[in-house]
Amino acid sequence: MLKLQHEAMEDRQTRLIVTVDDARVDKAMKDTAKRLGKQVQISGFRKGKVPYRILLSHLGEDYVFNEALDPLSQAVYAEALEESDLQPYGPGALTDVERNPLRLTFIVPLVPTVELGDYRDLRIDYDPPEIDEKDVADAIEEMRKEQGFLEPLERPAEYGDVATVDIHGHFTDDEGAEQELAHRHEYELDLLEDGKDPVPGFAKHLIGLEAEAETHFEVEIAEDNEEIIEELRGKTLHFEVKVHGIYTRDLPELDDEFAESVSTAGSMDELREQVREELLAHAKSHTDNDYLDAIFGQLLDGIATVEFPPQMVDDDVEDLINNYGARLQQQGLSLDDYLRLNQMTKDDLRADFRETAVRRIERGLLLAEIADAELVSVDDTDLDDEIRTRLLSFGEGAAYMESVLNSPEYRRMLSNEIRTDRAIERLMAIAKGEAPSLE
Repeated sequence: MLKLQHEAMEDRQTRLIVTVDDARVDKAMKDTAKRLGKQVQISGFRKGKVPYRILLSHLGEDYVFNEALDPLSQAVYAEALEESDLQPYGPGALTDVERNPLRLTFIVPLVPTVELGDYRDLRIDYDPPEIDEKDVADAIEEMRKEQGFLEPLERPAEYGDVATVDIHGHFTDDEGAEQELAHRHEYELDLLEDGKDPVPGFAKHLIGLEAEAETHFEVEIAEDNEEIIEELRGKTLHFEVKVHGIYTRDLPELDDEFAESVSTAGSMDELREQVREELLAHAKSHTDNDYLDAIFGQLLDGIATVEFPPQMVDDDVEDLINNYGARLQQQGLSLDDYLRLNQMTKDDLRADFRETAVRRIERGLLLAEIADAELVSVDDTDLDDEIRTRLLSFGEGAAYMESVLNSPEYRRMLSNEIRTDRAIERLMAIAKGEAPSLE
């Protein structure tokens, strides 16, 4: 029987102190010495036949103890968990060893806990996005520009022209360090009187310039200019610009032929409706994400309580880094190359990902608990329907992918994905005051 002592710690960890009786320690050391004795040659003895005391004297008691400690501590830790009522999240760490008697101290990460509190009382106003005619017209005009082509002009630049330019910008930050703002090469810039690319007031400095001209100028950004990111407000921006050419943009007519060339629409009216739906879907996604951020913010600010061990964050950070490395690999860049190019260490990257990992864990745990509380379920019919929908995107490869998507592992992952999505929908309905009663 082991002698156990628990000491609660912050962040869902506990200090587990285990006292091991001398007889067990002595046996572990003798077993270890016997194993080591088969690997050493001592004058006057055959390998494996050296008495324990001789071996201990030859190898050193501390050496034998340290060799015995790893398997002994692992066995003791496993037994201690069985005898205790602890629910570990993952492997514990041996942090201290005392001898005579042997006392092993482990830090044990515990499974996370979630207390939802009065989450059904949460209410936040939801402002649905709106798309007006100007939004649609602007989007179609961008499509029109993509279909147009540039014709060179042999005159100075005027508003309404297009200039191809090299831009280099910089500014001095609040700490007095110079920061790069923009570095673009042969960039197509529409010279608009109210243009905001790259910043408001930029285009006017190019009016009157001809091809191959070079200029430098400053743009003052007002403190209260909310159209500019906060970092640049109240700053003086310095730009060096080279003009490669001045052009007019030859644009196609906005007619049914244009609509057919840029979409599946058969007319301009259909194109406008398609664009409206796409803009609305994009705006709704953005609005919903902001709304969900507000919901989680209020839940975690006094309504719900979420606790988890730091090891959980460490594990998620490593997952994020591995996923990021895989994406870089698809672009032909290794993670090591990325770190070297950005003058970063892996610990720097871990620090960058830590906040994201904490947010993912908090939200994931909350959603899982809400799914349980709201009796959210996913059945085989739900999975079959979703798999059929996903198979449509594989075309001729659907037959092969069907077996992959119907594997137990994928169906399990898909079930969790659908359940999470439904928990999000229910949480948003609760915040809007539209959720059904659980009674």
